[in-house]
Amino acid sequence: MPKTLLQRIEEGQYYQKAIDNTIRCDQRFHFRIKQRIERILCEPYPYFITFTLSAYEEGQPTDKIIKAIKKALSGAEGWLFNEDYGTENGRLHYHAVAGFTEQLDYTTFISKYQYGAVNIRSIVKKDEKSLREYLLKVTAHSIKQTAGKIYRSRKRRVLYEI
Repeated sequence: MPKTLLQRIEEGQYYQKAIDNTIRCDQRFHFRIKQRIERILCEPYPYFITFTLSAYEEGQPTDKIIKAIKKALSGAEGWLFNEDYGTENGRLHYHAVAGFTEQLDYTTFISKYQYGAVNIRSIVKKDEKSLREYLLKVTAHSIKQTAGKIYRSRKRRVLYEI
């Protein structure tokens, strides 16, 4: 968790230095998110996925829901998802961007997440203008004010045969 401006001042940084460091930290964070999304969009089959909670499942512990989402995304080469609260009724849902090397089997994917509905949209336009617009949209969505924590896949280890 990045330090807040107040924490930086309390540890003895001058006001302007604390402001500069906070801004620089925020810019680095946004840059890393953008880079990760760019890598995901370079996969042969990128998808934008929304995981919603049914009214019955709203009381479930968050860690159970996160585990189910990670299990559903386990076949992806890379993924990123964040929790978000809807503007209409304030309900929690999750937005993910995931890149797969093979086309997604929807029935298998949906069966791994049993806490509500899954909306899967394939990203088909891969020309430069469309990717740039989509990248801006997804990045802005993952860092907006109502977005909560951001979850990221780990880099896959490359195993070498000798």
